[in-house]
Amino acid sequence: MNRRNILSLSAIAALGLAMLPGAAVAQQKTIKEQLVGTWIVVSIVNTAKDGKKVDLWGANPKGTMMFDGSGHFAQS
Repeated sequence: MNRRNILSLSAIAALGLAMLPGAAVAQQKTIKEQLVGTWIVVSIVNTAKDGKKVDLWGANPKGTMMFDGSGHFAQS
């Protein structure tokens, strides 16, 4: 291969790599899709309009929350 071909291929490869992050961003899952599954509860805090915070299950809660794709959930 001559230098012109090597430079052309390098430029094409660099352009292709530069385009990858844009394509990856477009394929990200929605928040709803990211939440589907079973989660371990580590904190449940309600914040009132005046800024007061209340730990609903105490400082060290133990439990699980399950979310499905249709918006239903269960907690234990």
